[in-house]
Amino acid sequence: HFEHRCGDDIGQFALQRVLNRPCFFRVGNGGYDIFALHDLVNRHADGLGRHVVKGCKPAFAHLLISAGFIQIHDDVGVSGFKIRGRIVKGDVSVHANSDDTQIHGGFTDFHSFSPPCHFISKNHKQIPSAPVVPENDPSVLFNTAGMMPLIPYLMGQTHPYGTRLCDYQKCIRTNDLDVIGNTTHHTFFEMLGNWSLGDYFKEESIEWSFEFLTKHLNIPVERLAVTVFAGNDLIPFDEESFNKWKSLGIKEERIARTIEDNFWIAGETGPCGPDTEIFYFRSNEEIPEKFDPEDERWVEIWNNVFMGYHKDANGIVTELPKKNVDTGMGVERTVALLEGVKDNYESSIWKDVIDLISEIAGIPYEENKTSMRIIADHIRTAVFISADRAGIKPSNTDQGYILRRLIRRAIRHAKKLEIDINSNWEEKIAIAIMDKYKKYYSEIETNQNIALEV
Repeated sequence: HFEHRCGDDIGQFALQRVLNRPCFFRVGNGGYDIFALHDLVNRHADGLGRHVVKGCKPAFAHLLISAGFIQIHDDVGVSGFKIRGRIVKGDVSVHANSDDTQIHGGFTDFHSFSPPCHFISKNHKQIPSAPVVPENDPSVLFNTAGMMPLIPYLMGQTHPYGTRLCDYQKCIRTNDLDVIGNTTHHTFFEMLGNWSLGDYFKEESIEWSFEFLTKHLNIPVERLAVTVFAGNDLIPFDEESFNKWKSLGIKEERIARTIEDNFWIAGETGPCGPDTEIFYFRSNEEIPEKFDPEDERWVEIWNNVFMGYHKDANGIVTELPKKNVDTGMGVERTVALLEGVKDNYESSIWKDVIDLISEIAGIPYEENKTSMRIIADHIRTAVFISADRAGIKPSNTDQGYILRRLIRRAIRHAKKLEIDINSNWEEKIAIAIMDKYKKYYSEIETNQNIALEV
């Protein structure tokens, strides 16, 4: 008899060492911060091995499934919903029926068991998300990337948590507002990331990203492709990244060299450098031998930025005394990938919100996708702006103007769906979104009434 209890992030890796072969899996109700693994003594009982995990989060169950440690019996209950069908290692698609929890491979998976957890095993410290409105940077309206709150440390200041960091950061981007309504773009999104502040550099960063994707998420290598910086007059071709990807098994035909798309900087000035982007082939069609970044069937899921330079106001690029790494993986796109859906809004992050909008409008999502996506996206972003401790209200300037524009655009599309805008339709949607996020971001619950007033 064996029992193991510990924090989720540590427990993940303990279980991975214990479960060194396929087994049958059952999970009991409840369990939030600890789990118990029982009946290891019975692993030889039926010749295949059977372990019973009690008090384990469904999201944790998914991680073990996707990592290939677990095979599922038909009709095994998982804390309020059923997973049906065998899970075969090497098959990214996980077929499931979910009830109102909508958690399988989805939202909570990336807050409890995710790249932050993966990188904790690589001696990183997880840091809390910064507010969406920057506290000490008037040059931008919102934190647009996970690295934004870390710029002082990327520039050389000592971070209290050390030189290896990871987190999930709230981000807002409104520069491509016109494309919101498609399947993959959002104004608010969460960015998973890890950083090296003068510690490791390209080789470790690429290797650990590849490890997480192929070993933890069990994504087949043949569905991956990458881009690397082709070089320009100031910075040479990123040969080190190119060679590292080849050594990991990425074919040369799947490594594209680009210039503008593979040089990253948050604004006009600041830390910058070449990056390497990781793409996933999401289509069921035959995977082409040669990777074309312009082919929309390839979806970017992760970006590793190697900040070895600084660009000043005069456009002069100089090398930084310490080389840094900044990576970013979008939660929404990755969850959709894991769940095998081509539309982010059909993933477990969005499905309950879209279903609610469909119910309010009295019309199906399939016939009104663009307007429903815009309403869901804009109300979520409005919730996070108005609940932020900066106290933003709709106005004619700065963040307040963005907030007002988002609300007005949501109302315009509600009218297109013939929703009664004099009803409390937007409040219902906002509350559904708040209920989803308040367990991860305390300001959503603390400032709920303020956000509802907005």
